[in-house]
Amino acid sequence: KTTLVKKFKMELGEEIEKTRKNLQEESIKVDGDLVRLFESQIAIEKENRGDDESTSHALPLKLADEIHKMRKRLASMDENHNVKVLKKRIESLEDTINDMDYSIEALEGTRFDEGMNIEARFIPDESLATNEQIITRVIRPQVNYKDKMIQSAQVEVSQGV
Repeated sequence: KTTLVKKFKMELGEEIEKTRKNLQEESIKVDGDLVRLFESQIAIEKENRGDDESTSHALPLKLADEIHKMRKRLASMDENHNVKVLKKRIESLEDTINDMDYSIEALEGTRFDEGMNIEARFIPDESLATNEQIITRVIRPQVNYKDKMIQSAQVEVSQGV
């Protein structure tokens, strides 16, 4: 009986791993399609954009949110050729919006300051010193346009107890 249970556990583990890899590949394909869509939309946006300050920020903000989400998904994936290619394409998209005077602020891992203009949810963390506060998760990234914030971040802050 124990041999049969061990065999079943091994087969189940193999099926789970196979399913995980299939889901990862599908996610890479979907993200690749999304990147392609954003690349074409950004090309159109750049052609239509003038120096007018009333320019809509909708596309760059959506793009910044999606770049953030894709990076988070990729961070949990096994490194392979497709993941590397997608990371390069995402970097290229971010470079493009940077060239349009937008920037996505890297907040994860930084110290939280009460003066920051962000939406924060606090999580107790016994591994931190009392009153120490570190941004440990970015839910929505902060986006700046010409060095002025146009989207505030939503974050989780771990704080010492």
